[in-house]
Amino acid sequence: MNLRIFQRTILVLAMSQGASCGGASSDVSRARAGDRNLTNANLTNANLTSANLTNANLTDANLTNANLTGANLTNANLTNANLTNASLTDADLTGANLTGANLTDAILRDAQFQNADLTNARLNAAHLTGATLRGANLRGTNLRGADIAGADLTDAHLPSADLTNVTLRGANLTHADLHGANLDGANLPDANFTGANLTSANFANANFANANVSGADFTGAMGLGGANLSLVVCDTSTRWPAGITPPTCR
Repeated sequence: MNLRIFQRTILVLAMSQGASCGGASSDVSRARAGDRNLTNANLTNANLTSANLTNANLTDANLTNANLTGANLTNANLTNANLTNASLTDADLTGANLTGANLTDAILRDAQFQNADLTNARLNAAHLTGATLRGANLRGTNLRGADIAGADLTDAHLPSADLTNVTLRGANLTHADLHGANLDGANLPDANFTGANLTSANFANANFANANVSGADFTGAMGLGGANLSLVVCDTSTRWPAGITPPTCR
């Protein structure tokens, strides 16, 4: 390659990188200014702490490593958004649409997800301790290895969700729907499953120590023979799968 062609190549690359950086900076400025149309926006590494993004359209937006601590994303559209490693501690996503969103390794401690739609979202290894997911739709969601200790999942919908090796210590799953969910190796001590639908779910190697399953329906559930049911709280309305000797209720 001669010198002139080499110099032109370097110039084109520099201009391309500059345009890319400028685009990202522009998108961040728009978000901070309250722009509600942020479809396909590049918000990688953006600092949007306490930003007001109520009703914002963030479809297909890239929010990798973004800081959204305390942000207001009520009713925001985050369909297929990339929030890998993003920080959303104390963020409000009430009623938000996160269908197909990627929240792998995201920090979601004490975040609000009441009635949010997380259908087929990826939350594997996410940190959801203390989060509120009351009435949230988590159908088919990937929660493998997620930490959901102390979270409120009252009336949450988790049919066919992947909860392999999840931690739900002390979580509230009262009347939650987990039919067909995979909880292989799940850590469930002190969790509350009162009145929960656990039909056809997989509990192989799960730890139910001190969990409350009063009124829960385990009909057709698999793997309970190898689960830890020591000191489980249950009652006469708890429905166990055929072939399982019910533990002594307390």
